[in-house]
Amino acid sequence: MKEDLTAEQREIINAKDDFMAITAFAGTGKTSTLKAYAAKRPGARLLYLAFNKALAEEARIAFAPLRNVDVRTIHSLAYGYTGREYQRVLGNYRVLDLKERLSAQINGATFGLAKIIYDALNAWMLSNAPTPTVFLKKYAKSIRESLEEQEITKKSLSAAFNKIWDDMKDKKFIMPHNGYFKLFQLAKFPLDQYDEILVDEAQDLNDAMIDVIFNFPGRKILVGDPYQQIYGWNGAVNALPKAEKSGAQTYYLTQSFRCPQKVADLANQYLKILGAKKDFCGLTGPPLTPKNDYPPVVIARTNAAIFDFAATNLDQMKIYYQGGFEGYQFEILKDINLLRNQRPELAQDPFIKKFKSLADLEFYVQKAEDTAMKIRLAVEKKYGNKVHEIFDALRRRAAPNEMAADLVITTAHKAKGQEFNQVFLLRDFIELTEVLDRGSRAKPQKEESKPIVSREEFQILYVAITRTFGQLEVPSSYLIEDHMINQFFQLVRQQRVVLI
Repeated sequence: MKEDLTAEQREIINAKDDFMAITAFAGTGKTSTLKAYAAKRPGARLLYLAFNKALAEEARIAFAPLRNVDVRTIHSLAYGYTGREYQRVLGNYRVLDLKERLSAQINGATFGLAKIIYDALNAWMLSNAPTPTVFLKKYAKSIRESLEEQEITKKSLSAAFNKIWDDMKDKKFIMPHNGYFKLFQLAKFPLDQYDEILVDEAQDLNDAMIDVIFNFPGRKILVGDPYQQIYGWNGAVNALPKAEKSGAQTYYLTQSFRCPQKVADLANQYLKILGAKKDFCGLTGPPLTPKNDYPPVVIARTNAAIFDFAATNLDQMKIYYQGGFEGYQFEILKDINLLRNQRPELAQDPFIKKFKSLADLEFYVQKAEDTAMKIRLAVEKKYGNKVHEIFDALRRRAAPNEMAADLVITTAHKAKGQEFNQVFLLRDFIELTEVLDRGSRAKPQKEESKPIVSREEFQILYVAITRTFGQLEVPSSYLIEDHMINQFFQLVRQQRVVLI
């Protein structure tokens, strides 16, 4: 912990509230604050819950000197109670797997039915609903048009849903990690071996997790940055406002120990769009540079942009792919190309091998609304038969680690929680100038003409901007001024831009 605590940190460390919600901007020392909080209470039994394994490993190192803190991921906590018995069938399933399962039970099961059941199961496992019956009664109303379009009755929806959920519980079908967590949430285990729960990344929870935490009888402290919520596509829910509505006392950490003030100034422009109540404060002195020998880092919004960038710079530099080359799944592009060339038998990816032709895959992508696969189809189409050559060259030239590379490349999602000395952003993030241009030409009475803008896209850009403790270079189109922000909100009020 830094010797010089900010006033905000001291207020949190000395607080006596039974329920606390802490909004902590990027690099503001949330883990060190919680460590100091725990150190002041050596007699309390504390459970520190992290969102993923990487955060948990960092927290275990930080809390190692303290004997009163048990560091766990949220899912590992549930695994000890309900997940272990499903070890043999744990995994992820796709819409195609559900269709195959349903086809064995329902004559004429379609991709449409499978997609609806897929979405319903995911929504159920992430929800705080106490029973499938209660859940489906409300959920069926929210998808009434989809049910009518697919000619699916509420009764057939319920039958198919319950059959798959029962198969999961009976180990006859794949049990996802969110599935055994749902069982954990429903069981209402008391967790009475702990006095307090400290929850990190509270902006990335789901309603099932929130239900477990809020029902804990001891002291609860939730810490997160609502403007780094970038997993909405995976059901993430910001627990901080929910905690405030449930009586939690609100606190803030606004002083960054990472970002120079000029970076904070840029971040604050996007925070205005996102409705932040306080300013993000950067370092006014010289930037911290503990990684001067670390190579520059390029951050992209998508894997597709990374493939484009790497292919363009193929012969110019050695690139390290953060998290490992295989994690970007470029090899799927080769299998898609094999489908295009009518050689499906040579495909290696188990999912792609299920399709006999590119047309079959394209049909699936359309019906299942598989956005990630849709992007891959577009990249493969751009490079065509060259994807094999490019892939082999990229893998051959990939650096084994950061220090052997001329450049590190990553996505904003993979970079979240990391910090670097030199950061460069690729031009595949949201551009306010483009939104303003489209919105100014949109006609309020015509829905199809309006740009639909997700807050999460601005949050992803905020995450990318705040990864640096030194140099930041961004495309000029990312530099925005107050008059542009005012114009944006004016277009929203005029219903020329839809903000979701």
